[in-house]
Amino acid sequence: MSTHNKNDICKNREIKKKKEYHPRYKLNMLEPGIWFCKVYAILILLGIILYFIHFITIFYILITGMILGLVIFFILLFIEQKQDERLYKQAKAKDKDIK
Repeated sequence: MSTHNKNDICKNREIKKKKEYHPRYKLNMLEPGIWFCKVYAILILLGIILYFIHFITIFYILITGMILGLVIFFILLFIEQKQDERLYKQAKAKDKDIK
């Protein structure tokens, strides 16, 4: 491999490193969101079963917990949206080619 190619490879790696963002600044709700949807589907089925076998008190407790969980989930999504917007503006300020 020639010296010219090695320099190009090193420059390309440096450019890629500069464009990457440090993960601690990103909340990334995709994986927890998928997990949350699966858990919610199971809890909805459990709630329907509890309702039909007349465990109404447990049903209400379950529904209350689900509503609280949903509120927390939406708050986290809102935080992630704000973080994405901030990171996008920072990237756009550094690189004028980003639309």
